[in-house]
Amino acid sequence: MRILGFVLFFVLSFFFSPVAFANNPADPVNSSVTTSKTSVPADGRTAATITVTAKDSLKNPLAGDHISLTAQPATGLIINGGSEGAGTHTGAADPAGKVYFTVISKNISPGTVTFTATDVSSQPAVTLGNLYITFTPSSIAIDPSCKDG
Repeated sequence: MRILGFVLFFVLSFFFSPVAFANNPADPVNSSVTTSKTSVPADGRTAATITVTAKDSLKNPLAGDHISLTAQPATGLIINGGSEGAGTHTGAADPAGKVYFTVISKNISPGTVTFTATDVSSQPAVTLGNLYITFTPSSIAIDPSCKDG
C-alpha cells in the first residue's frame, strides 16, 4: 500500500508540476514582444526598451532560453550597446522568461525598423513576434562654441 501511495504521488506530482522543463518549446501565443516607445528620435541617445517574454504552451516562463532580436533595416541601429549596424543580438531569459533589449539609432535617414524576436533554444527556432519602432529625424543643436565670422 505504501508503494502504491508513493507511485501515485510521483505520477500526480509529475503531471501537475508548475515547473517548466528546459525541453519545452516556446509558444508564440503565450509569449509576448513589447516596446516602451513606438517612436524614438534617431539622435544616438534616446532609447526604447524591447521586452521579450518567452513562455511555453502551459504559460510557464522559459528561463535560460536564448532569445534573438533581429532588426531590419539595421542601418545606424545599436542593440544593447553592441556594434552600430549589427542587426541581431541574443540574450538569455531571466527566471521570469524575460529578455530586455535597449535600442537606439544614429541613422541620418531614419525610418521604421521591424524587430523580430526568436527563441533560438527551441528546435526548430520559434518566432515569438514582431514589433515596429519608428526612428524620427532628430534636430541638431547648434554648438554655441563654434564662432564663424
